[in-house]
Amino acid sequence: MTSKQINFFITPGDIPQIVAFFEKNHCLVFKGKVKNKTDDLNYDILTNPQKLIQVYLVNRDFKNTMNFGHLETINQYYIDIVHSSCIEFDIGGFYPYSDKVLHRSRFYYVSAYYDKETLVKKNDRFIHWAEGLIKDFKSEFLLKSGTPDKLLLSESCVHWIEEFHPELTTDGSKFILV
Repeated sequence: MTSKQINFFITPGDIPQIVAFFEKNHCLVFKGKVKNKTDDLNYDILTNPQKLIQVYLVNRDFKNTMNFGHLETINQYYIDIVHSSCIEFDIGGFYPYSDKVLHRSRFYYVSAYYDKETLVKKNDRFIHWAEGLIKDFKSEFLLKSGTPDKLLLSESCVHWIEEFHPELTTDGSKFILV
């Protein structure tokens, strides 16, 4: 399997601009799990009523290429990112159980996968769109920190760090207010 990802930190205050960016780039935001495949997959991360921490970005042109798996134990369908033309977006930020931990965000997508022993490359248009979306997102929202870790941070995250002086976890996945 061939995949790409980018890790970064944003704050909840960035979400309205990020939603506008997704809309400008013809992205649909999908929930990852539904009770049945005919459910409405569209999801509003601005209000995030279900407090999801992960959603999927789908270009309108690739909406019909989505593939689903089924979890029989809980009778839910999930987006199969390996076979679908989508980008996984871990929203990050503060999870509902704690306002003291800022979680890292992430974009991740699969560009090729194995079907038995044959490498199957995804549609060039999808790969071009995914790479362009991530490149444009980095350019519009992210700054490279001056720390040895060279973290990618939104401007509002830089201000939050300057104001609250959180500690970065050893694995670099969270900032914790102490």
